[in-house]
Amino acid sequence: MSPDIEHLLRDQLRGAAIGAPQHLGVDDQDVLTRGRRVVIRRRVLTVAGVASFTLVIAGTIGVLGPRVNNDALPAIPTPTVTPTPEATPTTTSSASPSTTVTATPTATPSSTPSATATSTAKPTRTTSPSSTPSRTKTPTPGSTLSATPGWSDRVTVAGRAYRARYVPIVGQHNYNLELESGGANVFSPQNVFNSENRFGADSGDSRITYYLGRYRITDLISIKGQPVTDEVIGHIAVPTPDGDDATGEPYMDLHVTIVRTSASAGDVNDWVVRLSNGSVWDLSKE
Repeated sequence: MSPDIEHLLRDQLRGAAIGAPQHLGVDDQDVLTRGRRVVIRRRVLTVAGVASFTLVIAGTIGVLGPRVNNDALPAIPTPTVTPTPEATPTTTSSASPSTTVTATPTATPSSTPSATATSTAKPTRTTSPSSTPSRTKTPTPGSTLSATPGWSDRVTVAGRAYRARYVPIVGQHNYNLELESGGANVFSPQNVFNSENRFGADSGDSRITYYLGRYRITDLISIKGQPVTDEVIGHIAVPTPDGDDATGEPYMDLHVTIVRTSASAGDVNDWVVRLSNGSVWDLSKE
């Protein structure tokens, strides 16, 4: 109850008490209490006085009594706000077909991919081995020293021993010849498979002549038209290398002919000789 209302009710009660009759026809009596004289006024209530007093008390009780729902101010209603859930936008995208490119990872760090892409692989074009002819190139003797066929057997002519071999020319389909006697190279024509019929003179003995060709010289018929009958002739079959020459043909068999005359052999362009195939070869006409 607010102070203002309480004060108003007290004033009403005080006024009602003042207005009530003070003398209700009851004589006063003196009463001795605890050694003092106290005058107590007994009032005999009349019917009218009792009724009036009852109404006053009833009114006072009604005013001062508690009132239901009057002591407190009405509560201010609190608005209730119901949160509306936010709508989650849904985006629908139509994925276009893509092409898968297959790649070989070199160094891939271990990680968890956040998205997985699905794609369609391109058809792979395969070339049949039959469409690309495979050409196997046989190593040529001229490309490595390991293709050297080796030395021939030793042949003794006029008291001197000889042997011969081919030495490959690196990077070419050709060979050089080495004719050895006494540990020295006495005859060494170059690129022997480019042309035939190579002649050479011994540097220390003018009576000795060397010849490399497909056919062997079997007889020295004449020198400058003069017949020769005391010549000494020997032959060496040089080991033929495997493979093909620069023309794509197999290497031919070549022979070394060693001719020693009794006198100076002179110029070979003055010779007339017979070959192993039976033909006579006049070198003066070459």
